[in-house]
Amino acid sequence: MVRVLEIKTVIEHPWHIVALAFFNKYTPGNPHVAHIQAYDILRRVYDGQRGILSTTRLALKNGKIPAWGRSFMPKAQAYVVEASQVDRNQRTMTTITHNLTHKTLMNVEERQTFSVHPENPNWTVVSTEAHISSGIGYGLSGRVEAFGYSSFQRSAERARQALAHTILNHFNTATETAETAAMFAPSGGAKTSPAAAAASSSLASPSS
Repeated sequence: MVRVLEIKTVIEHPWHIVALAFFNKYTPGNPHVAHIQAYDILRRVYDGQRGILSTTRLALKNGKIPAWGRSFMPKAQAYVVEASQVDRNQRTMTTITHNLTHKTLMNVEERQTFSVHPENPNWTVVSTEAHISSGIGYGLSGRVEAFGYSSFQRSAERARQALAHTILNHFNTATETAETAAMFAPSGGAKTSPAAAAASSSLASPSS
């Protein structure tokens, strides 16, 4: 059995701010990402003709294991891979995240879409869908999936808080908002300021 969790969140900030904050939420000092032990960018490619930035990131996360699960997973750490696409023309961002380790015990795949609010262009709608399953057997699959379901609910709230913290502390001034809007303007649309162009070039370049 696969458990499915769907969450829809409205963030009262423009899409371009939310998209940029998403890539910067693991910055030092964010109290909501203390469980992230390390992360790295594996791949980053910018398609200038289509206006699409594709990124793959790898993160090492700490978690909590209930007493009944410690014999199956002695270490509460997992590698998680995240693939994302930012479409500056359609003003959407999609992400797919799934765990690389402990997949037999529990497999979690999260899909998110960030888009402009249909009624307020200065707000962002985040649609989240998670699929949680376990292939462990021994009559424990249902218990593991129930644990994964409740854990994901808590993780989703923590991720929301991490994003909000990043927006309010790093991307919440008039200057930053204007420059970020230019950076995420549709290809061939609004002119980009020199500062925004430099930021866009940095964002689109492969990580060293």
